[in-house]
Amino acid sequence: MQNYSNYRVIIIDDNSKDGSMDVYTKYLTFYNIHPNKYLFIRNTKRVTALQNIYLNAIKHCAFNDIVVTVDADDELIGRNVFQVFNWGYQTLKSGVLYSNYYHYNHVSSVMDPGFTYNRYYTDNDKRWNRYRTVSMRFSHLRSFRN
Repeated sequence: MQNYSNYRVIIIDDNSKDGSMDVYTKYLTFYNIHPNKYLFIRNTKRVTALQNIYLNAIKHCAFNDIVVTVDADDELIGRNVFQVFNWGYQTLKSGVLYSNYYHYNHVSSVMDPGFTYNRYYTDNDKRWNRYRTVSMRFSHLRSFRN
């Protein structure tokens, strides 16, 4: 649950056979999330993540909405994630935001950090348009303004 209330969740079932829609329904019911806060979309055939974002998420978001993509096996840690992202877009006038992550190690039951050091693009990376040639600087959570 997030403390931020100005949001809507678009849940896209990419024609899965794992019963994930039942899990989502139970989650929304358990946390008493109002139906106007979410939209279920069920694909009749499997498509890629990018197609889901383009064909479904963007179609159901208004111009200038903030889009945050979360995979089914991800969890937002903390109750203020949406507030932080909104702050980044409103205050910093960002076009894209991304964050770090933790990986749960099932063998050792330990949370392993994702990136363990500062992964900002340098001024030279930006100047010489090296976004695709330097090592990856981001992972989950991905976000952009529609």
